[in-house]
Amino acid sequence: MGAYRQEARLTDGAAVIHRKGGSPRSPANLLFRLRPYPGNEPPACWGLRFPSGNVILALTSSRGGLPRRRKPVPLMNDLMLAARQREDSLRRFQCLDGLALKLIALVCMTIDHTAAILGCGGLYWPMRYIGRIAFPIYCFLIVEGYFHTRSKGKYLIRLLVFFLISEIPFDLAFHYAWYYPYYQNVMLTLAIGLVTVWAADRCPRWLEERAGRSLPRWGTWLLVAVIAIAGYCAGELLMTDYSGGGVLLILAFYLLREYPICLTAAVAFLLYWCFGTVELPGLLALIPIFLYNGKPGKRLPGPVGRYGFYAYYPLHIAVLVAIRFAMYGY
Repeated sequence: MGAYRQEARLTDGAAVIHRKGGSPRSPANLLFRLRPYPGNEPPACWGLRFPSGNVILALTSSRGGLPRRRKPVPLMNDLMLAARQREDSLRRFQCLDGLALKLIALVCMTIDHTAAILGCGGLYWPMRYIGRIAFPIYCFLIVEGYFHTRSKGKYLIRLLVFFLISEIPFDLAFHYAWYYPYYQNVMLTLAIGLVTVWAADRCPRWLEERAGRSLPRWGTWLLVAVIAIAGYCAGELLMTDYSGGGVLLILAFYLLREYPICLTAAVAFLLYWCFGTVELPGLLALIPIFLYNGKPGKRLPGPVGRYGFYAYYPLHIAVLVAIRFAMYGY
């Protein structure tokens, strides 16, 4: 997720902080000290940075210069120790890497589409409920991919290319037509979600750079709310799978990734409000998500490792359509 870079200009007892990058993962980065520019004698300034990105500043006397105490105060030591202990305790249970999450989502998606396309008799609804686990995991992986990809533009292009490739198999499977313009496959939903996250991450910083000062918190949240509404409307107008609610779910994983309790509440609310009770089994997806250790996992070399999971989506739908045609003739 990147690391914070602090740029401070301390003059006449005032501190202005420009924040860049994502929130830090390591508790060792919680404590920092703002150093003055050469030639100035500003007040000493200590800061406590939480993983959520919140910053608490403590200024010494307005004319006291640098502090004599070189070590952080005991309260900061206690907070740093508590954060480190909490992270270590959670890390012991985080045993799933990115590859494991992809495989779990892939298996659940395959079970869901098998029931949706072939019927499967009395197993239809149990298989569909299992399939609800797949989409929240893919939403989370979109956010992880945003932070870890080398080129966000190429990442978006890959999603759009496989959206186009998947459209014919998707329409044949679920609408019994070669082309059905009133419902698009989930790849477009993921692409819109990626653009929404990209805008929510970059636009506030772009405005700060243009204005030369930090935005107030209410201004940042107002801008993010406008971006969220735009992403929701794009999903609804383009009639994508999971529609605008799917876009908001991706944005929720981005905004609340450091707050597990708030994230759980937001996912439950969005699944129920946008899709009804049928999607509530998707809350089970949070179990493997919270067990994610932040590592991408092993990947096969070459194009298979790079495009294999993308290509699986249209390929498995095409195979299921072929099986249905052989069994039922349509």
